[in-house]
Amino acid sequence: MNKSNKSAPDPTLLRQLRSNVIALLELYSSEAKQREYQKNVPWVPVPTELVEMWFTDTYHPNESSLSLAFSPLELDALSRFHAYFDRITHGREKIVFGPDLEELLKNDHWRQLMAEATVVLGVVKS
Repeated sequence: MNKSNKSAPDPTLLRQLRSNVIALLELYSSEAKQREYQKNVPWVPVPTELVEMWFTDTYHPNESSLSLAFSPLELDALSRFHAYFDRITHGREKIVFGPDLEELLKNDHWRQLMAEATVVLGVVKS
């Protein structure tokens, strides 16, 4: 008899988490998708929203569901991306996120984040 009270993770939820993370990385990696997002929600300060979507809504490295949805190699890539993102939003290279997406797209640190997202996509989509 299994004495564990933990139920098996819901595969549908794990697939959804994986899909959400990949979709967000695709948004970060694409200037065109970021502009399209701004066009679809012109009342939203998109630069701030882009940060909140990662740190508040999507990426929670201490949750077991993340380690079940991604392989160790993928988790490592996500962790490196997260560390860079954290550094430019909360650390020594902090970007001041204003409401203007076009200004953000000119920022060297944001451009690097976009490149990092592309790299991670190559890992998680391979």
